[in-house]
Amino acid sequence: MTKLHSKANWTNEQKNVWKTVEDYTELIMNGEIDEFLKFFHTDYQGWNFFEEIPISKVDVKNELKNLPATKIISYNLNPVSIQIKNDIAIVHYRYSSKYLNTDGI
Repeated sequence: MTKLHSKANWTNEQKNVWKTVEDYTELIMNGEIDEFLKFFHTDYQGWNFFEEIPISKVDVKNELKNLPATKIISYNLNPVSIQIKNDIAIVHYRYSSKYLNTDGI
């Protein structure tokens, strides 16, 4: 596994993978849930910041489709590692986000 200490040391493959992460993050920030979910493998398992166990792609879809009306106003991504094996990339990163609800809070 490659540790990512500085983007300056990334390979071109890692840079391309990270660009994909930024691209799908932009989709979710714009409320494009179905387009965002196209980036998730059918067998996806991962954690979000409020779950105790991994969730599936279906869980992600259900959460996003059933959230109360909110708008993401900022999203911060911090890469931890990118592992590339043939045509598969496994990306670990931390993220934080800020939301507004329908009351503007």
